[in-house]
Amino acid sequence: MGRVKEVGARRAKKGRGGRGSAQSLIISIADYQNQDTLCGMTDDPFFAAPLTHRLGYLVKHAFHQLSGMLAEALEPYGVNPREVGVLSVIAADGEERSQHELAQLVGVDRTTMVALIDALEGKGLVERRRSAVDRRRNVVALTPAGVACQRDADRARIEAERAYLAPLDEQSAAALTETLRTLYLAHAGR
Repeated sequence: MGRVKEVGARRAKKGRGGRGSAQSLIISIADYQNQDTLCGMTDDPFFAAPLTHRLGYLVKHAFHQLSGMLAEALEPYGVNPREVGVLSVIAADGEERSQHELAQLVGVDRTTMVALIDALEGKGLVERRRSAVDRRRNVVALTPAGVACQRDADRARIEAERAYLAPLDEQSAAALTETLRTLYLAHAGR
């Protein structure tokens, strides 16, 4: 990326920054990276129309809208959507899991999972301990406060998702969720 900026800067100085040039590429990349400020969703149909037919634009803005609703719904519980996801994976089936196993299930790297567990442990929601099955293994378990938080925060998450999907009938909402799941699984691991 630094190379592209450098080449574009040199061409701009030499006066070669026309359409299709590296300078245009840099502006396009900057536009893409800063879509929140340069291409935010608008209520004005004149400006929104060319963008609202683009899958990436719609998925990105749907994600941001839903993320905002989830953050607001989870705020009373002192957790964010990612943390609720980790709590839910820990609570799902009662299996003991290490940080590494949780990272694989949630789809994050080990370093990110360590930070997530540190944050949850700091909030008193999880604890690291020796496995009851294999004393050589360290596992992550919910504390009683974590059990209550996961249960209540997950209810709030479900309600926020329902509110977001409210403009759709039940069948369309289920179809959207299943379609997104299909796309996610088809492209997982790429």
